[in-house]
Amino acid sequence: MGGGIWRNYGPSALIRVGGIEIVLITNNGQATDIAQLTSLGCDPSHKHTVAVKSNHHFRAAFEPLSREIITVDGGGLGSIIRRTMAYKRVRRPVWPLDEIAD
Repeated sequence: MGGGIWRNYGPSALIRVGGIEIVLITNNGQATDIAQLTSLGCDPSHKHTVAVKSNHHFRAAFEPLSREIITVDGGGLGSIIRRTMAYKRVRRPVWPLDEIAD
């Protein structure tokens, strides 16, 4: 997806815990290329399950390797959770909970 653009994810590491490989990066960034894993010795094409914490940008690199993609709402800025929770004592309307006309 990045077209070969180099990105600095800072100090990174692959750790193995009980047979699970975990890739850790220092700087925040989207998972846009499997090289982010293979450069640390993890080949996602030979894994039964790969979990990626990313928005949609991971799809270009990881979807061709996938049998299935399961999207999980982990909260955060683009979360649907905010729109479905019952907020109390919030002045209405307020974006992004409510549609606001221009």
